[in-house]
Amino acid sequence: MLFAAGARRAPLTVMGLIQFVAPIIQFGIGVWVLHEPMTVERWIGFGLVWLALVVLSADSLIAARGRRLAVSDVAEPV
Repeated sequence: MLFAAGARRAPLTVMGLIQFVAPIIQFGIGVWVLHEPMTVERWIGFGLVWLALVVLSADSLIAARGRRLAVSDVAEPV
């Protein structure tokens, strides 16, 4: 119930980033606790997912900074 209440109040981009937490925990448990084999293909897939996360985060930061600059240009003090 707390997750649902928080999800209603948070922006979708934040919720998308939060959804990465469960797979990261599962990955950590699989590799370091259960000693699952990690082939080269799995590492490449893991790297691509993190690359996509970095691109998404950078794009979100650039867009937020652009909106903030646009608002400050319009709202000059009189």
